[in-house]
Amino acid sequence: MTTKNNWLPPLQKEIILLLSKEGPLTKHGIAKKLDKSYKNVDFALNSLETKKLIEPSGTKHYRNQRFNTYWLTLKGVVEAFVNGASIQQLKVLTENVLKQKSEHLDVFFDLMASLKRKNARKILGMIDFSNGRPRLISIDLNIMNEKETRKVLRVVKKYESYRRKVKQALQSVIDELEA
Repeated sequence: MTTKNNWLPPLQKEIILLLSKEGPLTKHGIAKKLDKSYKNVDFALNSLETKKLIEPSGTKHYRNQRFNTYWLTLKGVVEAFVNGASIQQLKVLTENVLKQKSEHLDVFFDLMASLKRKNARKILGMIDFSNGRPRLISIDLNIMNEKETRKVLRVVKKYESYRRKVKQALQSVIDELEA
């Protein structure tokens, strides 16, 4: 799904970048800020939702009606970063939208920052996004070169619980090689 650099159509990319700067918005708010037709924005949002890059994040009330606001999923955050969004702004907005600060989010954003923008999608294979909380599940050395692997290990090393897990996994690999 994500090996090409420009796999999103232009309007979808614009929406991802707008959300990364503005935070959650309604369909109408997105159409207005991008100066695009509501119908095109609606179609693009449905496509982004199907790709699991955005999701409803809340509601806005206007004249006794409710309208969904949309925000990036963690996969969408990675995509926004790959397409030029500020990592600091993404982190602040994500913590505000999710209403949580956690070690898992810190590891997620540190891992993203440690890789070049074009390679940031590689962390999608290392992290489990179920329940909206990123958890490191693997460090696949086959998808990274030695330099990237060292950077990722330096990031993981800063976090005690992750360091223990990686150390145990590496020890089991060493034990198996010696057997």
